[in-house]
Amino acid sequence: MTTYPPPQTHDPIQALTDRLYVVRGAVRMNPVLRLSRNMVIVRHGAELTVVNPIRLSAAGERELRDLGTVKRILRLGALHGIDDPWYRHRFGAELWCQPGGTAYPEPPPDRPLEPDTELPFPDAELFCFNGTRQPEAAS
Repeated sequence: MTTYPPPQTHDPIQALTDRLYVVRGAVRMNPVLRLSRNMVIVRHGAELTVVNPIRLSAAGERELRDLGTVKRILRLGALHGIDDPWYRHRFGAELWCQPGGTAYPEPPPDRPLEPDTELPFPDAELFCFNGTRQPEAAS
């Protein structure tokens, strides 16, 4: 049986537009250190792409399901993969990320992000940074 990190503190899903949503949260690294995290949800039709996923509480998951069907997760930074396995398990979502990261090498990407990768929603471009120790991108 696989064990996943539990949900951490997060705000409710906030609509920025009718296709774009954000969740602000945090992860406690130890009793003293807490890091802020942001997750973006892009809706294209009934499909959702979750960018830099944060594992949500049960109430947050209900909110997410009300928006549509989670089809894919998009990891833009190598250090943002802690909750990727949960989204694969819970939603059967495809993982899109740059290959070669060592912080969260599992699960491997279903779709590797390369500079010319077409993103799964319109009006977006991918930018891959060069010269970083771990793969980093922006959308």
